Amino acid sequence: MLSHSTEDWLSHALGTGDLLFHATISPVHELPATMLQEEPGLFVALVFVLLVGFAIMGAGAKRFQTGRLIKNTPPEKVRSVAIGRTELRGKARDAGVVFDQPFTEGKCLYFSYSVQQEVERKVKDDDGKTKTERNWETISSQTLAAPFYLEDETGKILVVANAGANFQISGDNKFSKTFSGRIPGTYRKTLDTSVDISDAICESIEWEPHNLATRIESKLPFGSIPGTANSTKPRDSGSPNQPTYSSSARGRVRRRRIRQTVLPVDADVYVYGAARQRKDPMGSNEQRLIIQGDDDTGRFIVSDKGEDEIAQKYTRWGLGFVLLGLVVSAATFGFLADGMLTLIV
Repeated sequence: MLSHSTEDWLSHALGTGDLLFHATISPVHELPATMLQEEPGLFVALVFVLLVGFAIMGAGAKRFQTGRLIKNTPPEKVRSVAIGRTELRGKARDAGVVFDQPFTEGKCLYFSYSVQQEVERKVKDDDGKTKTERNWETISSQTLAAPFYLEDETGKILVVANAGANFQISGDNKFSKTFSGRIPGTYRKTLDTSVDISDAICESIEWEPHNLATRIESKLPFGSIPGTANSTKPRDSGSPNQPTYSSSARGRVRRRRIRQTVLPVDADVYVYGAARQRKDPMGSNEQRLIIQGDDDTGRFIVSDKGEDEIAQKYTRWGLGFVLLGLVVSAATFGFLADGMLTLIV
């Protein structure tokens, strides 16, 4: 939890960044011509780094704002949900589609797995000397989410988790194990690959991209873009793939590792997103509304954690990004100012 003084400092920091932006960008056309003539490449690079610093600050401010919204907005009951941003807490019930957990027993509504192997190989360095390199290589992986119902004591509502939700899963629902040889048969499960998430989406349901990453990812043939707020590729259909447990490698395979993250069926779940109407809205919230990403904040969070823990994570990371962006921007501004003075003299 951040104190009032910390929040005031953050607001002041953001204001300082804004002043730096106007002080640096606005007078570019007034810079001495000698600076651009003497070091044009360096000048362009510094301006680019300066803009990157501002972008980091902006991303941090957005994260910080999301954390404050989560903290200050109590979860609603399903019966009371209105169109727009909402937070809900309840049980994750299946909507007609469930997956096998990749390596452990049980069913789930979301999974992310990987199979990796550590490969050892001999290579030569720049001096011609032979050295040993060891690297982990991913030979099989997949992430998939199904629409599910969030149910509380007042009713249930469909969460379109396949629309690019960011799953934040606790350690209780994560599994990892490393083996010195082959992966034992106990973990070599045969998954049900016949299920498809489209079976849980009726014709009255249409989801819309809630941020730029969702818009881009929904058009791409591969998975989600690394570094975005989406942990799953936005998609209307998809089935589990059978994991590949071994693969040939250029070198000696020393160890193999399996990892999985799941949201089990009937688990406690927290959802941050926005309620919107179906095509033909009528009846109760269960019949006329769905939950998807929030356009205003660009967030769609599904988690088995408490909202306080999630809020703290966003505020802390947000503050960290703002500090980093401020340091980068200030240092670059100082470098630019020093270069201007040097060239003028």
